[in-house]
Amino acid sequence: IVVHCLEVLRRRVLDVSIVVHCLEVVRVFQVAEEGSSTQRQIREGLGSLLQRLGDAHASQDVVQKTVLLAHGVIMGPAAVVSFMERLDGSLPCWLAGIKTLGHIYDDLEELDTGARAARGL
Repeated sequence: IVVHCLEVLRRRVLDVSIVVHCLEVVRVFQVAEEGSSTQRQIREGLGSLLQRLGDAHASQDVVQKTVLLAHGVIMGPAAVVSFMERLDGSLPCWLAGIKTLGHIYDDLEELDTGARAARGL
């Protein structure tokens, strides 16, 4: 069923309303067992779709925010930075990327000693 959902989303990449559905797929990813085939399918299928969606709607704040948040959850912070670099002329992308990185690093429970000291933890 995950593969079917991803295929439907791929066909509608120019439709801005699909970003909501991408978030639903991210929620499925989050509740799936770590390392499961469901997570693998979502990571493989949604990664390229998110890039295409972000590229197609580079000037739309809501799309960029959603795409970067999904990228961060599924692929990690490096994917967010990479996406920001690709769309370096897009202010909505940069703002959303900075906010996403803030959320990702705020959610990390295990920080190294230097980062913990800098944050007063």
